[in-house]
Amino acid sequence: MPNSSQTLRTILEQALLAQAAYANLAGIAFANEAGLVAALAPASGDRTLTNRTASHLAANFGVVHHQPNTSTGYSATLFRRRTVSPGDATGGFAFAIRGTELSGDQWNDLWRTDVGQIFLGGNAVSQRLDMQRHWDGMLANAP
Repeated sequence: MPNSSQTLRTILEQALLAQAAYANLAGIAFANEAGLVAALAPASGDRTLTNRTASHLAANFGVVHHQPNTSTGYSATLFRRRTVSPGDATGGFAFAIRGTELSGDQWNDLWRTDVGQIFLGGNAVSQRLDMQRHWDGMLANAP
């Protein structure tokens, strides 16, 4: 049975990674902890996370691949633990998909996808297709 404090830590980290998916992490290499902190907690403008939280996240995870917003409003980031525990079935990977971004392209993300596709049709088909292309592209480039 899993240790309850480890389970809570995992849930907290997953929540932080979900929040981190809202940042523009394009061009940040896996080893660039300082760049990741700067993107997650910029000195000015919208902050995704506090400096302390961003520093914790960057010390424990790196960016493997970031997909900036597509024309449909889809965006996601593949993170990986800097130190992977033996027996970790995930290999230390976490795939974080950004939700609706109200500060960005509201037409494609909120109106076209959320209202037009999910509310009226029950499926975000355009973003689902972008996610499939993103995933397939990462798999094609995997070692």
